[in-house]
Amino acid sequence: MSKARGGSWFRLAQKFRSAHPFCADCGKVSEEVHHLKPWSEATELRFDWSNLVALCRDCHAKREGRRPPSDPPPDRGKTALDGY
Repeated sequence: MSKARGGSWFRLAQKFRSAHPFCADCGKVSEEVHHLKPWSEATELRFDWSNLVALCRDCHAKREGRRPPSDPPPDRGKTALDGY
């Protein structure tokens, strides 16, 4: 949830998460709210509950194509910088 989106978004996201306390994908406690149609592409749906889904941080990252925060970084092997 981005603070850059302002107080209106923050309040709406809090209310939405209160009404949807569990992640829609995995069932863990919801931590973030995701727009099904992106914020930038569907301005008319920015505050429409039908365009929102409550997710945990990991599932939100997965839906947005990012590495989930709980995943360890990939093992890149030892390099010369490691003293080899």
